[in-house]
Amino acid sequence: MANTDKPDGFTPAYHMYGGVIRPARMKIASAYDTAIYSGDVVTLASGYVNQAGATSTPIGFLRGLL
Repeated sequence: MANTDKPDGFTPAYHMYGGVIRPARMKIASAYDTAIYSGDVVTLASGYVNQAGATSTPIGFLRGLL
């Protein structure tokens, strides 16, 4: 049977410290060779965003590229 509740994937429910959830501009290393798309869950390593793996602890998700 088809899913009728229209799920939209990973959506933040609240900010860790309360208040409004605001996006943060982060860098992707120029030598990073894995494609990262809008909506991908990401981690932070050495100040750069990396695509999260199955066992990684995510910090958020990529909302869009500017």
